[in-house]
Formats: sequence, C-alpha cells, structure tokens
Amino acid sequence: MKFSTLLGTFALSTLEAHRAYASPLEAVSPGAQSLEGRAAETCCVLIQHGNERDARFVAYNGKSASFTSLNCQFTIHQGPTPPSRGGCTEWKTDLVLCHYDPLPVFSIQPANVCQK
Repeated sequence: MKFSTLLGTFALSTLEAHRAYASPLEAVSPGAQSLEGRAAETCCVLIQHGNERDARFVAYNGKSASFTSLNCQFTIHQGPTPPSRGGCTEWKTDLVLCHYDPLPVFSIQPANVCQK
C-alpha cells in the first residue's frame, strides 16, 4: 500500500472522528449535530365549538395525524411542505367521529394562539 493512501485514510478518519465528537474547545453536543436532537416543526391548530375551544400544536410529519379534541376525533392531512416554509396552510382535516350539531370548526392559527 502506498504511503499517500495510508496518510489519506488516516486524515479522513481523523476528520470524521472530529466531526462526530467535536474538539474539547467546541461546545457542541452529539445530539445537537443530529436531526433527532432538534425540535419537531409544528402548526397551531384551533378547534372551536360554541364557547368551547381547544388550541394545540400538532407535530409535522408530512403524512397524517389523528387526535381527539372536544370529544371529537379528527385526522389532519399534512402537505409535503414543512411549517417553516409555510406548509401549515396546506393542512386539511377530516372529522372522523363527532356527535355535535353543528360540527366544530377547525382552523390553522398563528403560534401565539397555542401558547398558554
């Protein structure tokens, strides 16, 4: 094996180790470098029926999310665009099961509505 190949392999493995563990001088945790360590993107959903209201954050997964609110079951169909790029406006809802008449109203709201 050539010396330059060995040296290149050592340099690459050193760079990978540095990236994975950071140097002692850098305050970067391994969790901060991974996607799992980041907070999920959410949209603020408001369900209203008469004087009752339920505001909650629903996590974005690009698919569907089901939840119960005001004794009704809902399924939210999320679009492909993440909330950070305005994707909340694409969300649609299906009322799966509800015994109210009239039915509750579903709407997407600014984040401050869901902050309690």
